[in-house]
Amino acid sequence: MLGAVVLAAWVAAPAQAWLKLGLDSTDAGQIAFWVWGSGAFTGVDVVERVQGSDVLVRTVTPPTVLTPGGVVTGARFARSAPWRCDRLTRSFTAIGHRADGSVETATADLRTPSCRRRLALIAPRRAHLRARVRVRVRDRFHLGRVAATLCLRGPRAARRCRLLRLARGRTAVAYTFRARRRGHWSVSLATPHQRLRTVVSVGVRPPARLPALPVVLTTGDSLMESVDAVLGDRLTDRARVRSDVHPGSGLSKTFFVDWSTLPASQMRRYRPAATVVFLGTNDGAPLATSGRAVVRCCGERWIAAYAHRARRAMKTYLRRRGAVVWMNVPAAKDARRKPYSDAVNAGLARAVSGLHRAAVLDMAALFTPGGVYREYMTDRGRRVRVRQADGVHLSAAGAAIAVRAVVAQLERLGVV
Repeated sequence: MLGAVVLAAWVAAPAQAWLKLGLDSTDAGQIAFWVWGSGAFTGVDVVERVQGSDVLVRTVTPPTVLTPGGVVTGARFARSAPWRCDRLTRSFTAIGHRADGSVETATADLRTPSCRRRLALIAPRRAHLRARVRVRVRDRFHLGRVAATLCLRGPRAARRCRLLRLARGRTAVAYTFRARRRGHWSVSLATPHQRLRTVVSVGVRPPARLPALPVVLTTGDSLMESVDAVLGDRLTDRARVRSDVHPGSGLSKTFFVDWSTLPASQMRRYRPAATVVFLGTNDGAPLATSGRAVVRCCGERWIAAYAHRARRAMKTYLRRRGAVVWMNVPAAKDARRKPYSDAVNAGLARAVSGLHRAAVLDMAALFTPGGVYREYMTDRGRRVRVRQADGVHLSAAGAAIAVRAVVAQLERLGVV
C-alpha cells in the first residue's frame, strides 16, 4: 500500500517540502485517509470542515521510508471516518507538524454514497402454510445505528408495522412471523432515505421475478473515488454499481496491482454488463515494448506501448458481450504533469480505435479545454468548482458533471 502512495506523488513531486492527503471510500461505510509527504512528521492532524468549523477527526503518525528521491512519509489509515446520510460531500484538511515547528497542509474532498441503497431487505420467495418466515434487514454500510419501519400485510388482513433497530456495529437484524394464511404476503421496509418491498408467497406460486438489474463495474485509480459514488446514486433502480478502485495504481506499474491480470479477475468476479474506468493520473513510469526494450515516457514508443496495454484491458472488459467506457485524464494544475497526461490520453485514443461497444470519454476536453487547467467552470448557468485543492482530482461537483457524460454513454450503448 505504501508503495502506491509514494508513486502517486512520483510523477511530478515538487522539490520543496510538501504534504498530500488522499481519501478512499473503497471500504463499505468508511473513509480511509492516505497521508504522504516529504521528510518526517511528528504527527498529522486531519480535520473535517463541518458547518464552517474545523472538527478534528483523527491524528496519525505516518511511517517514514527512504526512497531514491529522499525521505518520504506515507501510509493508508483505514476506517478513519464513517459515511453519513446527512452529509455526502466531505471536505478534509491534513495539518502536518514537523520537529522544527514548521507546518504543512493539504486538503481533499470526497462524495460518499447516499443512503438510498443502504439497507437490503431479504426474505424467501415462498413458504409453506403455518411456517415461520424469517425476514432479514442488512446494512450494506456495516455501521449500524439505524432504524427502519418494517410492515407486513397478509392476505385479506390489515397491515402491521414495527420498528427495527440496528445497534451500533451491527450489520443485520431479523424478524420472524408465522404464515397463517395462504396467499401473497407483502413485506415493506422504510427509512427517511429508502423504500423497499418484497413478496412472500405462502402455499401458492410466486409471482414472476423482475428482470435482474445489469451490473456496472467502476474501477481505476483515485480519480474514480468521487465518481463511482455519484454514478451509483444516479443509476439507482437502473443498474447495480459495483466498485473496485485501486488508488495509486496505473497501467505502467505492476506493483500494488497488476493491470495486465486485474481486468480478467474482475470479469470473473463481477460479470459486468459494462465497465467504467478512470485511470492514468499515476502513469508515466518506463514501459517495455513488444521487443522487450524499456522506453521512458513520453515519446512515440512509450505511447504505443501504453496503447497496447490499454487495448488489451479494453478487449478483456468487452468479453461476454460487455461494454467499456474509459475516461481520459484532465490536465493537472502542476504543468510538469502535462507530458504524462498527454501521453496517456494519446495512448487511450489509439487503443479504442476500431473496438465495438468501447468508448473513451474526453474528460481532458471537458474540464481542461486546450490543455489549460481550470479550477472553476460554468455548468448549467452556474459557476462551480470542479477540481480539488490538490489540482488533480475532481471535486464533488466535477464528479457530477463527469457522471452525466458516463450515463449518456451507457444509454447510447444500451446498458441502462
